[in-house]
Amino acid sequence: MSRIWYFAAALIGMGMHSSGLVLQKKGMDRLDLKQFRKFRITRDFLIWFIGILLAYVISVLPTGIASKGLSPQIVSSISGLSIVLVIVLSHFFLKENIYFSDIVYSIIIIISIFGISVSRDLTSGTRMDSSALYLLILAPFILLIPALGKETDNQTKTVLLSAFSGLTSGLSFVLLNIAVKRAGGTFAGIFTTIYTYEYSIVGFFSGFSMQAAYRFGNIINIAPVQVSLSVIFPLICSYFVFHKQISFGQDLLILAVGFCCWAILRRH
Repeated sequence: MSRIWYFAAALIGMGMHSSGLVLQKKGMDRLDLKQFRKFRITRDFLIWFIGILLAYVISVLPTGIASKGLSPQIVSSISGLSIVLVIVLSHFFLKENIYFSDIVYSIIIIISIFGISVSRDLTSGTRMDSSALYLLILAPFILLIPALGKETDNQTKTVLLSAFSGLTSGLSFVLLNIAVKRAGGTFAGIFTTIYTYEYSIVGFFSGFSMQAAYRFGNIINIAPVQVSLSVIFPLICSYFVFHKQISFGQDLLILAVGFCCWAILRRH
């Protein structure tokens, strides 16, 4: 497959993931958690459940294809486009406010990701620092200590849970990328590497924390934190885990995507 097909697969996965996030929030807003104990299936439950499948199961297929030909920081940077789609969808379907600055930052995100897509993808080969990888996997869990505290207000919990989800989501891109490459890009081989199961565990925590964040805040406040950290963290991982060669222009564009996501959050 050519590079353009890998980018197309990443874009499809991003579109599925962001649509799933909006569906989860739409269903969660009116979902009564007591329904789970009564095993009652309602319209809101179905919307929420379809969002879960779309964001965390179905979108993995095209993202996995993209991971075969692209490095994790490139795949994650493309996911920055999801904040643009989330803003549009949340405005029309969740009736959340949208500002002129959102449009400006969204345009910058699109331009930056286009620049990333035409830049050379520099990687350092197959060398991987396993100790650094596992330290980076454990680091986000520190955020859960204040997030689960009784004295923490809802707004702070929303930010902490979104940040935790963003960091673990970024790690998911890294682990999926490793798993696909270790499996030789084959479907059968994907189940023979431990990184596939580590990806599943980390991805579960990322998705679960997003559901918790939805209970405390609006998606337009959650998504920028989650997406910006999921874009930036694989870049950090690439330095410490893969010892990636430095591409200054490409790294600046990835940081620009993360900054724009953060700026959208600050405006809201």
